Amino acid sequence: MNQLSDTDKSLLEKFHQLSSIQRQSIQDFLDFLLSQKPGRNSENSSGKEEEKQLSFYEATKELAGVIDGLPSDLSTNKKYLENLGK
Repeated sequence: MNQLSDTDKSLLEKFHQLSSIQRQSIQDFLDFLLSQKPGRNSENSSGKEEEKQLSFYEATKELAGVIDGLPSDLSTNKKYLENLGK
């Protein structure tokens, strides 16, 4: 029931042409790639440090105030703060 795509078939044909040492290198590389994909690796559960997630502010703080004519911080915009807390 699980049909191989043309790309899969082509990859398998090329894989079968490799030596056993080359095949092992490919397998090691595939294992490495799979370990980099979040949620599919077993290394994260074995103590590998997870990537820190940044907030939007942390990711864009160097851009704050770079556009001329706008406030550098929205807290200085009185109209923006008019209905705060209501």
